[in-house]
Amino acid sequence: MYSKLLKEIEILSTNENQSTETKKIALFILQNFNNIDNITTTQIAKECNTSPTKITRFAEKLNLKGYRELKLRLSDISKSIIIDGNFVNVSEKINNNSKVFYKKYVEIHNESFEKQFNYLSHKDIKIFNDCFTTSKRIFIFAFNLSYNISKNFVQRMRWKGLNIISESDPVSIETYINTITKNDCVILITISGNNSLIKGIAEQLTKKTNLLGIINKTCDFQNLFLDFIKFDSDESLLWDINSIKAQLVMHSLDFLFVNWFVNNKKIEKD
Repeated sequence: MYSKLLKEIEILSTNENQSTETKKIALFILQNFNNIDNITTTQIAKECNTSPTKITRFAEKLNLKGYRELKLRLSDISKSIIIDGNFVNVSEKINNNSKVFYKKYVEIHNESFEKQFNYLSHKDIKIFNDCFTTSKRIFIFAFNLSYNISKNFVQRMRWKGLNIISESDPVSIETYINTITKNDCVILITISGNNSLIKGIAEQLTKKTNLLGIINKTCDFQNLFLDFIKFDSDESLLWDINSIKAQLVMHSLDFLFVNWFVNNKKIEKD
């Protein structure tokens, strides 16, 4: 998803109803926003053959209080990268000292996995195993990164003969919801724990089917699940990129697959 602010500036740069002056300012900002911290209204005015006052008015066209707010907003964007189609802030710690950052990253990574190992070691997943074994169909609904990292799990379960369906398109999910029954099982995955789409799906399915979750510890709709696996990480202290959290989700999916596979083998022997 393109930054809303940049999109608005882009529209101003090409809108025939805007003055040549406005379009010049918009184009200059689009071409130079990565260096916005070092650009003053005087510099923009000089480059666009206008006055500093017009730069302030340009910011007001964007419903901002002035150039200072515009500059702060663009500065945040310039320090971001795109993850899963969204602008994600990257901590200043990376820019200041990459070695210190990575050391902290490893610490948080190891702490997160140790917590997850201890949690899963004591987690009873009988409900998951029973649902996998007895359900007519298994659905996994997730979005963006959560959906992508579930693909390997889905493929492995299919290899073992399970009828498992994975979907990330909201329209398709709504179509499936209309067909889901008590004989099915649905797994919802949310890395952030506060995905409004996932919450809405959970609210629709909580009394309709066997609803399971792989969720962030902060998830505020845990009560809607028949059972769930949660994960916890202090990764947000580093950045807003869900790298460690995504690894914890993959770890949880591996844990579910291995335990179901071993449990299923025991049932076959018996």
